[in-house]
Amino acid sequence: MLDFQPFAGTPSDGTASDPTIRPMLRPDRSAYIGIRQAIDFRGNGRSDYFLCHASDDSAIRVPCRVLRPQDDGSLTEITRQFFGQGALPNSVSTSWIVAGDFNGDGRPDVFVAGFGRDVFPFDGERNILLISSNDGTYTDRSSTLPQAAATAYSSCAGDIDGDGNLDIYVGNFANSPAGPYFLLGNGDGTFTPAAGRLPPEVVARQTGFQAASCKLVDVDRDGHVDLVLGIFNPTDSSFILFNDGTGDFTKRPRYVLPPGPLAGGPHENYDLVTRDINRDGYPDLIFMSGSVPDYRSFGLQILINRGDGTFVDETAARLGGPGAGKFGQYCASIGIADLNGDGWEDLFCRHSNNWDAAVPRFWISNGNGTWTRVASNPPLPAKVISGSFDAIDLDGDGRPDLVWVAPTDIGDVAYASFQNRAPRTVPSEPIIGQAVTGNRRVTIAFKPSLASGASPIANYTAICTAGAQTGTITASATGSPITVDNLTNGKLYTCVVTAGSASGISLPSASVRVKPSTPPVVKIAAIEYFHAAFEHYFVTDIADEIAKLDSGTFAGWARTGKSFNVFASAGAPASTVRVCRYFSTTFAPKSSHFYSALANECDGLLSNPNWQFEGYVFNVALPAGDGGCPAGYAPVYRVYNDGKGAAPNHRFTTDLAVRGQMLAQGYLPEGYGIGVSMCSPN
Repeated sequence: MLDFQPFAGTPSDGTASDPTIRPMLRPDRSAYIGIRQAIDFRGNGRSDYFLCHASDDSAIRVPCRVLRPQDDGSLTEITRQFFGQGALPNSVSTSWIVAGDFNGDGRPDVFVAGFGRDVFPFDGERNILLISSNDGTYTDRSSTLPQAAATAYSSCAGDIDGDGNLDIYVGNFANSPAGPYFLLGNGDGTFTPAAGRLPPEVVARQTGFQAASCKLVDVDRDGHVDLVLGIFNPTDSSFILFNDGTGDFTKRPRYVLPPGPLAGGPHENYDLVTRDINRDGYPDLIFMSGSVPDYRSFGLQILINRGDGTFVDETAARLGGPGAGKFGQYCASIGIADLNGDGWEDLFCRHSNNWDAAVPRFWISNGNGTWTRVASNPPLPAKVISGSFDAIDLDGDGRPDLVWVAPTDIGDVAYASFQNRAPRTVPSEPIIGQAVTGNRRVTIAFKPSLASGASPIANYTAICTAGAQTGTITASATGSPITVDNLTNGKLYTCVVTAGSASGISLPSASVRVKPSTPPVVKIAAIEYFHAAFEHYFVTDIADEIAKLDSGTFAGWARTGKSFNVFASAGAPASTVRVCRYFSTTFAPKSSHFYSALANECDGLLSNPNWQFEGYVFNVALPAGDGGCPAGYAPVYRVYNDGKGAAPNHRFTTDLAVRGQMLAQGYLPEGYGIGVSMCSPN
């Protein structure tokens, strides 16, 4: 049963506004809202809403923006917080959003495929690349991509050459001077264009080889991602290009997929998602196709993997009988989320502009890989059910809520939000924070499930897979972190975490890619800074942060001349422990960081909504109960400002004299013995 209702105590409608961001096409016409996607920029399970406006004039470029959900169901404009006060990332019209960690800092970066004005002569435009910084802001690095205008109609990301870096497929359409190609990730947020990796008929966009959607996924579980292409063509079927293991998709014969429900008439397969529908460990495919050029009907196709990278069409069996995959409405995108909390993913139409409000728009899982079409009860407002909406956990209770957005007359974003009231029966997905590799192992830190369901969570399981040839390796624990041993050094694994209870097992977390190895032991200095206006201290061992603090990019901070040694987590001695780092802006305009080597403190803050887990940043040794440190280590004293200035702050120092000065100023000692929180290697 579905139960979406307006949030209690708040209006169901609102407006997200920033007077500096009001894109208008004409005095009486604001810019459209084009593509949009929920992206967990903070890594806490609370996704933000990234969207790009669209223009009908090639001379008018319009921005992308970011909205942040609040606990009461409202959306707040945070675009300037992300991109600063200058020019915003902008385009004429875009076709696809691809989120992935392109620079290896553990945060999602964003690639936006540019298409340009969707009318003749289809002059195209450049793509957009947004790369994260350690301070949570994003930099527009679109200038590092190929600059020739093109009509990129599809795009997807995956590591095609097994080097551990995400690569991007750019699906240029027929009107582009250049055909589809790959951007090979360099691991630092930059890319190198690569030719010769796709069959010539795909590059030439011959009839039957022109794609409207794509996914990079290991369909045959040989450890290498393959390329699934949803074809834009009246009569031809979609197909799979298999990876030879080096990122070359020309060596193996293509596999033609079964025709979809709209086959035989003009249509395009304009959306594609991959899930393990029957839970056999192999990815299955869900295609959404639409009739062209009228866009008055759409089809859903369910393709089940036979276990060898070939597929059988089970649409009728899984959607409810013959003809169940063909519908007399317009839908441009399929949504997938566990809407009723039973641990199985449900389907819904994300994007439409003329849906009949009397027709059900949801397909609820029956708990066995089949779906039943249902309506929301109580019914959603007509403007919502006939328009475009997404499933996002707005209030952080582990249940996806619904949010609808549309442009206002003056260029703001109107929204309507609806709280999911359906009770969960199984836990919600855990949220992976960080994965640290070592010799034949990976240690995965995660945030517990936001909701436990009908019974308490009993255990968590980490599952790491590197293709059928290597198999799947698992490990379990009652909490974070989980260490998975017996991995193969140098092999790339994809790992997820699930939560289990007496009521069932959660859906898997978002995945993380790891490559175990034997790293060297590296000792580095954590540098201390002071902000005079805030009266706050801060330490960091991160080179990028140190450079920005020293250059004034992060204004107001200056070195104190103090530092202490730490170990890089990769390769740190087995006798050491990881130090977690949290960040908070709850005490604005001041911000605050918190570090701890104690597992109970790290785990305790995971459930505190005021603190954002940034990861484990370095390793140290733990002191004994009396504050003593092992031979070869110096005590690091922790003192607390007791909330002075209405914002908490800690200072970490190895200098006893500095400790004494801080206590004289009213700071409080924290830790073992006289206040030793960790031990620094000499």
